[in-house]
Amino acid sequence: LPENQGLQKKTSKPNDLRIPRQQRLTFGAVLCFFVIIVLGASTIFFMIEFQRLNNSEVRRPIDYIVTQLQTSERRITGQLHYYAKNESYGKVANTHFDTLNLAIDIHNDMEFRVRIFESGGSGYELPSEEPYPHERSPSNVTTPAFDIQITHVPFSLVVVRRATKETLFNTSAGQLIFSKHYMEISTFLPSPLIYGLGERTHSMLITPGSYTIWAYDVFGVVDTGNLGLGAYGHQPIYLALENAGPQYTHIVVLRNVSPLDFIFQEHPAQLTFKMVAGIIDFKFFLSDSGPEAATAVSYTHLTLPTIYSV
Repeated sequence: LPENQGLQKKTSKPNDLRIPRQQRLTFGAVLCFFVIIVLGASTIFFMIEFQRLNNSEVRRPIDYIVTQLQTSERRITGQLHYYAKNESYGKVANTHFDTLNLAIDIHNDMEFRVRIFESGGSGYELPSEEPYPHERSPSNVTTPAFDIQITHVPFSLVVVRRATKETLFNTSAGQLIFSKHYMEISTFLPSPLIYGLGERTHSMLITPGSYTIWAYDVFGVVDTGNLGLGAYGHQPIYLALENAGPQYTHIVVLRNVSPLDFIFQEHPAQLTFKMVAGIIDFKFFLSDSGPEAATAVSYTHLTLPTIYSV
């Protein structure tokens, strides 16, 4: 008997380590209540934050929307309205412009021009007649090689080649900034293979970096990808090779003669222009027969060597 009693004492399970059922139910109820409180508080917080972000006082610092847009066969015009909070750039006197004009002129099936300028006409615009870069006599527009797509909120402009469906220009890459003494616009590029943008001493293929275009006649100061080391001349023109094949190229000319910086990055291929005066004025030349054709057309019709060598 003593041995059996000892064996029974060893194999019996102690009851004092078990949590009573009532306590387990209470603990579970408290845990569920705590989870509900946390989820409820999080939901309320996100609802308040969502409402706050939708108020006009808390939006992206630079935002323009399209308020008017008229389209015809050869021309697209519209107005851009600034709807974010008041901003200044560097100085309080350098505030954004509330209203901008958008004008897109289609010159022929392979050429068009995009201008963004202040509605009051305060910015200097390069003339479009001799001896300045000018357009040739307009030709018929039958089957444009491009589509121009405009997003209204926020404003962005996209240029797509119809034959290949490739995007050539897309300003949603960055914010549009437009003030009296500072302008900025960015675009995604079809590929990182772009050439030009200033009279430089090394390869004309642009490498990632920040560059200054300012014709201040100091030939010994060579650009190295750092801001401030400008090129000798002033040629804000680039030739881009597209992914669809070597025959598909285009040239973009920025018709702006003020000092400017441009920043180029490869991944993704993107280009940002920063200007201190004038207007945003781009001229596009598309080619489906190689870069030589696009170059010849742009030089013939814009008299580029004359004006941009000044």
